[in-house]
Amino acid sequence: MKTRLIPALGESGAAELQRQLIERTLHTAVAAGLGMPELWCAPGPEGPFFAACAERHGIALQTQGEGDLGTRMARALESALAAGSQGLLIGCDCPALTPAYLREAAAALACGNDAVLGPAEDGGYVLIGLARSPPAQLFEDIAWGTATVMQETRARLARGNWRWRELALLWDVDRLEDLRRLRQLRAECASWRRARTKTKGRVTGVYQPPCPRGERRRSRETGIAIYCRLAEKTPAEGKHHLAAQNAG
Repeated sequence: MKTRLIPALGESGAAELQRQLIERTLHTAVAAGLGMPELWCAPGPEGPFFAACAERHGIALQTQGEGDLGTRMARALESALAAGSQGLLIGCDCPALTPAYLREAAAALACGNDAVLGPAEDGGYVLIGLARSPPAQLFEDIAWGTATVMQETRARLARGNWRWRELALLWDVDRLEDLRRLRQLRAECASWRRARTKTKGRVTGVYQPPCPRGERRRSRETGIAIYCRLAEKTPAEGKHHLAAQNAG
């Protein structure tokens, strides 16, 4: 649950917001068309909400397992890499994430980069993608949730002589001002849906960023791991509260 938003939304409101963010993330990942996403749950995928997500979106459910945050993130990303020749790891609290953003990340890997990062305004990242297994130090001893996550990750990639690309800066939902942006985003999405209905849903094309000159795009299947956490059951409501944990 987004505990920092409880003063503004109340406990049940913050839990409902988290449920909506998870659903939106799943819809985005499936719409990207890169492969079947995996939803990595803590402490496990039991419970009606996750079961409904799996059925509704056609996704696989996984258990995060033991270890600190970095260990569990690395485990999920390794599984995504096993599902395809490249893998993406995302959190569930970035409503600005779009299918095009995910496709751009996959294209960056297909064009020869070892890694791709989606930086967040708070100094972390909303996405990390790899074309090969990560070195252990990429996720070890990181001060997760602080403004130094992205900076430290860059330094470790550089020390390992990895080639990486950074995508556009995005925001996630952590602060009261983010709620205002979320409301604006929802209004814009509603307007877009109305416009799309008028055109009968026709899509003119999907942007694919070009590879650098002299490089050839490699056809690859992309595994997508989505990281979230199941919080405790609320007796008064009789349902599970959900908390997403940003990948950075």
